[in-house]
Amino acid sequence: MKNAVLKCLTFVFCFCIAWFGGMYFAYLQLGGFDSLSSQFNEVNGYIKNNYLSEIDENLAMDNALSAYIGSLNDKYAKYYTAQEWEKFENESKGIINGIGIKIEVNGSGNIVLTSVLPNSPAARAGLEVGDVIYKINNIEVVGRSIRDVANILQQENGDEFDIVFRRGEITYNKTLIRENIELSSVEYCMDGYIGYIKIMSFNSSTVKQFEDALKDLQNSGARALIFDLRNNPGGTLESVCKILNMLLPSGVIAKQVKSNGHESVLGMSDDNEVNLPMVTITNKNTASAAELFVCDLKDYNKASQVGQTTYGKGVLQTTKRFSSGNAVKITTAYFNPAKSENFDKVGVKPDVEVLLDQNKEDLYIKGKLDLKDDDQYKAAVKLLANYTLS
Repeated sequence: MKNAVLKCLTFVFCFCIAWFGGMYFAYLQLGGFDSLSSQFNEVNGYIKNNYLSEIDENLAMDNALSAYIGSLNDKYAKYYTAQEWEKFENESKGIINGIGIKIEVNGSGNIVLTSVLPNSPAARAGLEVGDVIYKINNIEVVGRSIRDVANILQQENGDEFDIVFRRGEITYNKTLIRENIELSSVEYCMDGYIGYIKIMSFNSSTVKQFEDALKDLQNSGARALIFDLRNNPGGTLESVCKILNMLLPSGVIAKQVKSNGHESVLGMSDDNEVNLPMVTITNKNTASAAELFVCDLKDYNKASQVGQTTYGKGVLQTTKRFSSGNAVKITTAYFNPAKSENFDKVGVKPDVEVLLDQNKEDLYIKGKLDLKDDDQYKAAVKLLANYTLS
């Protein structure tokens, strides 16, 4: 009982620090220093002088800084603990440490799988998108936040996890082992005369994967290319600029525009380009760097676009790491495509709009939609047939 009380008081203290910390920093932005500073110090002093147990000041500060970033009117801003920053850096390089899943909390408080990486521990154990996780190592996770669940999973390489999950009416119990997973962000194949390349994200490892795929398809006799950007959330501008450089003629790839109107070039393309008919496929979840990819190919008249209007994220985030190892990411500028207007909150509209029905969309998300049954892909093939192929 005593331990439960101590845990409860620890939570209350950290919550107070986080709430007052977030409100304090937000209030500083409005210039209201004195009143809130006085309240914060008063509450903090009372807790430190009267709290029954030890105070985890690092946890309190992390929660306070996270609340501050959360108080900004910036949905892309994020606070990273030192551990979270290390994970973020690895992911930007195309490496993750874990079991290979992405999760979200649904309206019922359930932890639902939204993605299962190919060749990951989760995939080998048979987990699928839509599965609901109930327990990890006998710890119930229903009703917990994403961060809480991630913390449960943050253990050393090689540690085993017993996971209880439900699919429909059936409950499963599987044992998984964490490992370093190199993300495969590019998949490709030949379909007749067409080279098909699916790009899942843009990170530093995507550049080499894309280059290898492009060369292999060209060596296999591809006379046209289809780039699938559906559900691609974006990634680093550096990687997408390097990939676009392989495809585009000489010219600007992207420009940055600061709040004061100052404009600078983010990327340039040389005069080496690919002269093949191209089509991109997009949906409402094609975002950020993926939108730049699509828009630039259209700006240089290199490709047509099939599918849905894209998400509409044309703003750039800058990350800054501090001496304590923690870091923040905030929005600092717009990034514009080569020639078109910025697409933030607007998206990039397709030349040929084609929707998938819900069943096919679900199959696509699970990676189980065959190209011959994919209406958006078939529309892209039909569009290519209008070109004169040499």
